[in-house]
Amino acid sequence: MTPPCLVDEAETGQCVAIASGLDGVIILETPQEECLRRATGRKVDPNTHQVYHMQTNPPEDPKVLERLQDYSDQAGNPERM
Repeated sequence: MTPPCLVDEAETGQCVAIASGLDGVIILETPQEECLRRATGRKVDPNTHQVYHMQTNPPEDPKVLERLQDYSDQAGNPERM
């Protein structure tokens, strides 16, 4: 299937697709509630920087569970750099 025009025809008078370097694109539709559930259940181990999700992937080691901290994936987080 030919992709739709990526440049407004009014700008150039013709439809020209811009090369993106991508072989394909997958669009996933996920309800906002599910996105929030996945984001809010995350914790990080400050020693290993391993990220756990308390519902779907909790740590097996009780010592790791004790030291978990809230996870933040904000830009500028020094633990992720």
